[in-house]
Amino acid sequence: SGLAQVFFSRRIGLTEDGGALRMLGGFKVYGTVDQTRFGLLQAITLDTEEEPARTHTVARLRQNFGRRGHLGAVATLQGSTPFLQDDFQGSTDFDPRYSFGVDGSLLFMNQHIQLDGFWAETVNQGPSSRGRAGEVSLAYLDRDLQMSLIQRYISEDFDPSLGFVLRRDFLQS
Repeated sequence: SGLAQVFFSRRIGLTEDGGALRMLGGFKVYGTVDQTRFGLLQAITLDTEEEPARTHTVARLRQNFGRRGHLGAVATLQGSTPFLQDDFQGSTDFDPRYSFGVDGSLLFMNQHIQLDGFWAETVNQGPSSRGRAGEVSLAYLDRDLQMSLIQRYISEDFDPSLGFVLRRDFLQS
């Protein structure tokens, strides 16, 4: 959805205010095997006065079904890495922030009907630690006529640490 994403690569290496973080390093592995696409990204940022050192991990898997659609899953993990901080004193507080989701698209009835959707959850520490977002759409696609029904939901507590949210706490039809 354009209103929320579990992962947005440009978030890695930036503070909440958009300032640059120092990077220790990282790697990315991605590819395709038959109809299956996969990706894995790992990056480590060093601490600053505003942000602790963190590890950022993203995994994505997507199974394509030819021109008929796809089914995918994504998971992210962001956690502090106290042993990389300048003032490390033996703390092992990882402060994990998780996001995970599934998405899919299916075309049927001679590719005139399209069903799309996603569901995502975030789990962070704190009083409002769990959030959800989702969307389902059903569209009729024809050369002369196009119609769609869409239902979107983003909870107030949906907070993907490696993604973004443009609007929270709403249900839209």
